[in-house]
Amino acid sequence: MDQTPDTRPHDTGSLLTPTKAVLIGHRRISLPALAILGAVGLAGYALFGTRALAPSLLVGIAPGWIWWSYAVPRWRDWVEAEGITEASIYATAVNLGLVFPKGFLLESTEFRRRDGTRGWRTDPSA
Repeated sequence: MDQTPDTRPHDTGSLLTPTKAVLIGHRRISLPALAILGAVGLAGYALFGTRALAPSLLVGIAPGWIWWSYAVPRWRDWVEAEGITEASIYATAVNLGLVFPKGFLLESTEFRRRDGTRGWRTDPSA
């Protein structure tokens, strides 16, 4: 049984556009990643004082990145389930900073999608 939370937009009456899908992705991926980073930084500051803030923020990158690596493939699945093609959303997602360009080193840190693939299923330029 799929335990993934419902990520469908709940504003009835509007169609989901590629830009709106990317903004939803930022809300569900980028904001939590930044919150994780900030929480680890604040915890380090609270426990060890100002000298630990910078190192704590650096340590916070790891769990934030793990969240991003997990969530982006699920976002890609959701985008496809909503009927948005890769070709129509790829440039927007890259330009707005949600995903990395195809072939970029950090793109390889994404976890695999539910079907075992990595990245988009088809070439976005097609």
